[in-house]
Amino acid sequence: MTPTSNLLSSLFFFTLIPLFSRNSIADDTLKQGQSINDTQSIVSAAEIFELGFFSQPQATNLKYLAIWYKGVVPKTVVWVANRDTPVLSSSATLNFVRDGNLVLLNQTGAAFWSSNSTKSIQNPIAQLLDTGNLVLRDSKSEDYVWQSFDYPTDTLLPGMKIGWDSKTGLNRKLKSWTSSNDVSSGEFSFSLNTNGLPQFFVHKGNKTMFRGWPWFDHDFGQSYGNGFNYDLVFDVSTEISFSYNDSAHSRTRIVMDSSGSILRHEWNDEGEKWRKAYSFDGAGCNDYDLCGNFGLCNPAVTTSCGCLYGFEQISTKNLSNGCVRRDPKICEAGDGFIKISKVKWPDSTGDSVKMKLGVKDCEAECLKDCGCLAYGTVQIPKIGLACVNWFHKLVDIRYVPDVGSGDDIYVRVAASELESADEKRSVAVVVAVPIVSVMVFLGLIGGWFFIRRRARAMGELICRCKLSSFLFFSTIIALFSTKSLAIDSIKAGESINGSTQMLISPAKKFVLGIFNPQGSKFHYLGIWYNNIPQTVVWVANRDNPLVNSSAHLVFKGENIVLLNQTGWILWTSNSPRSLKEREVQLLDTGNLVLRETGSQDYAWQSFDYPSDTLLPGMKLGWDSKTGLNRKLTSWKNPNDPSSGDYTYGVEMDGLPQLVVRKGPIITFRGGPWYGKRFSGSGDLRATAIYAPKFDYNGDEHRALFSYEARNNFSVRLVLGAAGLFQQLYWVDDGEYWYPLYTLPGDGCDVYGICGEFGVCTFSLTAECDCMDGFEPKWPDDWEMFRRSGGCVRKDNRTCGNGEGFKRISSVKFPDSSGYFVNVNMSIQDCEAACLNNCSCLAYGIMELPNGGYGCVTWFHKLMDVKFVVYNGQDLYVRVAASELDSTNKKLKVAVSVSVASFLGFLGFVICFILGRRRKDRGNVITPEITAERMFSRTDKSLAEASTSNEVTVTLVHGR
Repeated sequence: MTPTSNLLSSLFFFTLIPLFSRNSIADDTLKQGQSINDTQSIVSAAEIFELGFFSQPQATNLKYLAIWYKGVVPKTVVWVANRDTPVLSSSATLNFVRDGNLVLLNQTGAAFWSSNSTKSIQNPIAQLLDTGNLVLRDSKSEDYVWQSFDYPTDTLLPGMKIGWDSKTGLNRKLKSWTSSNDVSSGEFSFSLNTNGLPQFFVHKGNKTMFRGWPWFDHDFGQSYGNGFNYDLVFDVSTEISFSYNDSAHSRTRIVMDSSGSILRHEWNDEGEKWRKAYSFDGAGCNDYDLCGNFGLCNPAVTTSCGCLYGFEQISTKNLSNGCVRRDPKICEAGDGFIKISKVKWPDSTGDSVKMKLGVKDCEAECLKDCGCLAYGTVQIPKIGLACVNWFHKLVDIRYVPDVGSGDDIYVRVAASELESADEKRSVAVVVAVPIVSVMVFLGLIGGWFFIRRRARAMGELICRCKLSSFLFFSTIIALFSTKSLAIDSIKAGESINGSTQMLISPAKKFVLGIFNPQGSKFHYLGIWYNNIPQTVVWVANRDNPLVNSSAHLVFKGENIVLLNQTGWILWTSNSPRSLKEREVQLLDTGNLVLRETGSQDYAWQSFDYPSDTLLPGMKLGWDSKTGLNRKLTSWKNPNDPSSGDYTYGVEMDGLPQLVVRKGPIITFRGGPWYGKRFSGSGDLRATAIYAPKFDYNGDEHRALFSYEARNNFSVRLVLGAAGLFQQLYWVDDGEYWYPLYTLPGDGCDVYGICGEFGVCTFSLTAECDCMDGFEPKWPDDWEMFRRSGGCVRKDNRTCGNGEGFKRISSVKFPDSSGYFVNVNMSIQDCEAACLNNCSCLAYGIMELPNGGYGCVTWFHKLMDVKFVVYNGQDLYVRVAASELDSTNKKLKVAVSVSVASFLGFLGFVICFILGRRRKDRGNVITPEITAERMFSRTDKSLAEASTSNEVTVTLVHGR
């Protein structure tokens, strides 16, 4: 062959290589002005993932932009951009458009997919990370404006999340492929439902196929394999999500496959193949509808469906029909609950979940509502005790035989079922008591002989152990205690040495001294409980700390002052009053007072200058006599008592309201005070532990909130560093502070979460709706769950055009800033007053603090409205005539249907009676023989007998 022909051959093959090979660009990043075509790809920095185009063997003309594992054969796709809009041409390109978004184009320039970010980017870059996440960001920022992890397909990678996020408005879920060779969206989805307790669901279209465990304290991650760690984020106001990581395997994935199964795969480097580490499908007791309502599935029994105690099967031929009550007489005297142990809780979708309720309170909540079918309590990590009441149905319950698994549910039954359970329990007690008594007696005899034999040998050791324990605890006490003065007060000429001395109140409840927060180099003069592990309730020099404990509390002039070791004044009581015989005393209320000796008239008191804690007898709010507006200010963090970002106080721009602010921004509003309590604040009501008080006089510009402790409980109200306001009481037995309530208590407590003219409803998450006659101001944002923009009127003709009012019942009144109150007005006069003023947006009637009723009218905006269970009120919102016509039409239709139904029923009854009279008396119509019921009862008895040794049933009396 000639040199010329060799050269031509080489050129020919070099020309073919680009046509039949894929080449990766050198970087993991695509910058503005760059693009990739269907022969190119981007590879992550560590060469774990690759982004490019691929086609399926059965349809090579369809091109998809996707991410897959690099170097894994066969190709394993984990994300597809245009799964439902493939490019139908021979070429495709991924480019940037002018606003910085990524766009997928065909050869004619038609767009088939876009990142569709609403944020404009000046210097956009797209980067494929080693996590498999494709991110879009500005080159000068690390914040992502878009990421593929927010839009999963059928695969969940480590670090990806399933669930709801309020910041993005996204509810992420997996969607299966149509088949193993078709990436388009299939029938099955895998999601985290948040309407009730969070639960995993597999759906086929709209039908539920499988439901996972309700999300609380179960370590269900153990079943996924070693090294598998998951993260459950449960914050009803911001995020409810699930994610995972796998420290034992570099390549792992969870897949929702096209058959509806959940699979977890791990890559085996030695065998160079995927290993199925875990699989889950809807077979057997995992089938959501297998046993129906009130059914109980037992995987250990061949005929797996039985009924809950007190119920019987509807049909033995179709077990999914479920069960019915043997005795339907519930909500009558004597009904109560049967405890069923070691079960997977039923589906809680749409049912009531209340935080901070124990078993007894949860039972009471269920018992007082005839619609409540069952209840249960659970400890949710980082949140506390939760009470669940089921109202709709009890479906998808299964017995869990594994040790340490399963939960207790208390099912409502009639009194007759409780009596039956009592009889069974009595037999068990008669048999068990003698056996247990004999065993205990034998154990005591054996233990007595054993102790006698070892007594001498152990005597010296026991003595030494007691001595060592005494020395150890004595050392600990010496390290953390300070010498206390035997007095509760000091007089002029006396002082306290901060490093060695303290004041202690007469009954030894509170201590005043110098303390050093854990991890801090500073020291502070403060007050704390004497017999409770150090709980600081007041700090004098919170923003002017001591550098060490060398300090003196002395009198200087008329005031008490805190001096450091050099004599500098770091804090003073700063009282303007002249006193002859001065003394400072620490009272048993925790109040440090400055006064003339023997007088009850205080020249100064620490209660007038609270820090982050409100004790019984302290007051928040405005007092014109003292000129003080007392409020709580949070600590900067749990170990830094300096003034933090949050304040909590009484605001009087309108009727008094308790408000939490972060700087100038309102984060929580407690609802206006209306005489007896705060509107919409069910937690701020009297209990056996404490009773709130409010002293309001508008003429004297006085609005003071306080409370008293009851039954000798140690109680405190605290504004935390994160802006949470908690009522706590000390539990002596457990020696811990127990939260009676926390505010904000749910997502709807977040101020303005639904914007103007929005109403918030809380189930397990905050749900926003517009008031009647209004619609979302920004519909696109509303669809994306960004609803703080609020609502606007559908029809603005609300002045002199036949407008009127629509009632919204049981709500927390809107923010009272900018409203007007007229006293002693009837609801009719109040409506007329609002109707005659075109600027009036709404009105309501409330009980006034000093007696009587007032007409409240709103003019500026209707903000921060939520539906409430306790202390709700009626709000009448102004709407256009067209909205009233719509309501009237619906009412007319409802009345017409009701009348027609009644007449039809009446005609049927008349015809039935006439027909009966014409029949021969001997020809009596007999109901069907209940053989099926008898068989059902027999089958049910067998099912109960087979499961009686597995399911623990305990009687719990009701009324």
